[in-house]
Amino acid sequence: EQIFVDNAKVYHADAYVRILSELKVGLLHRTPRRPEGGGKIEALIGTLQEELFPELKNAALASIDELNAILAEWAYGYNRRVHTETGMAPLDRWNANLARVRVTDPKRLAEAFWWVVTRHVSKTGIVSVHGCEYELDLALAGHTITARYNPYDATGTLRVHDGTGKLWGAYQPRTAFPGDNGRGRGTTLPSERAPLAS
Repeated sequence: EQIFVDNAKVYHADAYVRILSELKVGLLHRTPRRPEGGGKIEALIGTLQEELFPELKNAALASIDELNAILAEWAYGYNRRVHTETGMAPLDRWNANLARVRVTDPKRLAEAFWWVVTRHVSKTGIVSVHGCEYELDLALAGHTITARYNPYDATGTLRVHDGTGKLWGAYQPRTAFPGDNGRGRGTTLPSERAPLAS
């Protein structure tokens, strides 16, 4: 129900706060200058430094996959080892409390991480996002809308909501979309775009 974090800037970012709000997760910040509030994570970091880091120093890692494999192997053992303070293995404590775990629909979770922008719709029903124009319903002309999109989707599909939160639909750009797919900006031609799913 809540996530407990420190006071780093990233945990105060608008996008971070919005994502947690959409997923109905409360945000709780650690009290500044009170290190005891972070005791559990600090203890885990200490355990990692003591047990895992020496192994990593001696490993000839060639890829992030190899690093993840070593971490997964360490975590497998750690989660099955009885914790001195709780008297239980972390995995056993987790399994004993499964009824308290709230599972989020994977699609909803992914969409919570889409980018969100606010735009004013022109008199002719046009908005611009990343230099691409979208022609919206004329009923939205002169209004402010919220647009959501997946920055890794090269089609540039935009989901548009009005000020009340009502979804007006998914729109394709009138011009080529410079989609940021994580490998740098590229351009797709209209003929290369996937058809809009209903």
